[in-house]
Amino acid sequence: AEEVKSRVSNTPIIAAGRIQTPEFASKIIEQGKADLVGLARVLFADPLWPKKAKGEVEEPIVQCEPSCSLCLQRVMKGKPAYCSQWSKERRESFLQKVEQKESEAD
Repeated sequence: AEEVKSRVSNTPIIAAGRIQTPEFASKIIEQGKADLVGLARVLFADPLWPKKAKGEVEEPIVQCEPSCSLCLQRVMKGKPAYCSQWSKERRESFLQKVEQKESEAD
């Protein structure tokens, strides 16, 4: 992103890829390396990441495990994706909702 930003003007540049912490995201913006940061798997691990980063939610951020790609593996197999960092209860609840929606669609 930094190299693209140095060559392009008047176009917002997004940095993405393994931006795990609010501190790292802020550093990218503050150093002018990009105008925005794109968050993907970290939001899958913790949809409240942005609110927690801004201090609107007082819980620790659920970290995406960098060496894991369970979510992507499931998508590539055509299965509903979930995060390995989710609790067993959350995974089971999610899969039950998916099954319910699939049965309603039949």
